[in-house]
Amino acid sequence: MDRLGEYLKRERKLRGISLREVSDFTKVPVNLLRAIEDDDYDSLPHPTYVRGFIRAYCKCLGLDENDAILQYEEILRAREESGVKAEETKTPLPQHRSTEWTVAERRRIALVVSLFVIGVMIVLFSFIFMNRYDTQDGGPSGDVKEGESIVETVDEGVTGMATFQPPLESEKLSEETVEEEPTSPETMAVAGEGDEVGDKPQEEPQKGHILVINAIERTWIKASIDDKEPFEVLLKEGEKVSWEAEKGFLLLIGNAGGVNLVLDGREMGVPGESGEVLTLKLPSEKE
Repeated sequence: MDRLGEYLKRERKLRGISLREVSDFTKVPVNLLRAIEDDDYDSLPHPTYVRGFIRAYCKCLGLDENDAILQYEEILRAREESGVKAEETKTPLPQHRSTEWTVAERRRIALVVSLFVIGVMIVLFSFIFMNRYDTQDGGPSGDVKEGESIVETVDEGVTGMATFQPPLESEKLSEETVEEEPTSPETMAVAGEGDEVGDKPQEEPQKGHILVINAIERTWIKASIDDKEPFEVLLKEGEKVSWEAEKGFLLLIGNAGGVNLVLDGREMGVPGESGEVLTLKLPSEKE
């Protein structure tokens, strides 16, 4: 009896239909159809979606869907049994490592500990020396008289030195003028209005698109964002994903009735029926 993949491939060639035509009819990628024909089930997604692919393939060729699904179920049972037998034959031997350290290991540990202690001592001595240096060569002691200002200067990389310089007469006059000048209510009102206008932020238009997918049923999705390398996700009921894109999204949904889509905050609803394989481009060209 032919394998399932060989049977489907032979029937397709007898009808003169290419894999590309089958892909256009079923909306299933060519690489997945080729994996089905080659019986390469390790390259296929979850069996739930593979059943949908096989049914769509059989509809395209006019074959009996139930017979093909029964053959696929037998293949799954055989793979599960072979997997269990393979696990039972594996008897790894426990590996034990001696807990006794060798002389070389002890020397390495002693060297590391010694270097660590020396490093800590160097840091402590450096801290004490710098603290004592700052205390001895610090800023001037004593009180600063009223009417004098302190101007800090840097001389040849040494900080902390200070000189005293009395304020100029022009500076005193300008300060007294500023203090005596009254502020009118009209001036305060105009200044307040200018601050509001100047501080008002400008809203920037939203860039790109945000797609939120809520899983109603177990669903497999293959997605490509901004024409980049596609990736696959398997969502369980109640799970949610959110993606961002500058141009848009290209989705291959294995169960079109199992997801609810929200694009840029706009509810799009369920794109198809349960079990339907659907290819969807968002946003659409009409939008």
